[in-house]
Amino acid sequence: MHLNSSKTLYVIAAGDPDNSAPIINELKRPLSRRGIANVLTLLEELKENPICLPELILYSPSLYVRQTLDLLHEVLGNVDTICKDALYAAPDYRVLEIVQSLDDILSCVMIVGELPGLRQFASYVSKGNHSPLLKPADGVILTLPKGESWHTLKRQNARRLPLF
Repeated sequence: MHLNSSKTLYVIAAGDPDNSAPIINELKRPLSRRGIANVLTLLEELKENPICLPELILYSPSLYVRQTLDLLHEVLGNVDTICKDALYAAPDYRVLEIVQSLDDILSCVMIVGELPGLRQFASYVSKGNHSPLLKPADGVILTLPKGESWHTLKRQNARRLPLF
């Protein structure tokens, strides 16, 4: 267990889904044109302002989230990924449970999923100023105090920073 280093969690909201066509299964809704453009803008920001590469990426099974992640792989490279069904449209408490279940050997993790759950989660666990709000194809960085475990993440004990 590596508790001497701080834990970093990148919370990335997927680009906007395409709501123009009627789709019976919400899991199959693709990225919209605007969503693709926003993710490409995020990709350019990541190229210009590199981040510490995560050791693991957890993501929701919805198509537009997977498409967002596929585009991000251009910058992130070949990082281990795990699709978590429980992340699909997850409320803040479900996201918290998923993060609390992470192995403490991991020091840097990324979650890619849907709003509003990720926004509510980031606000719930971060202390101090909660701006900027998480929006589509955007992200925030949450850092736990040095020596903290993923298991002990709770309300207002993470520091929140904008991704850029």
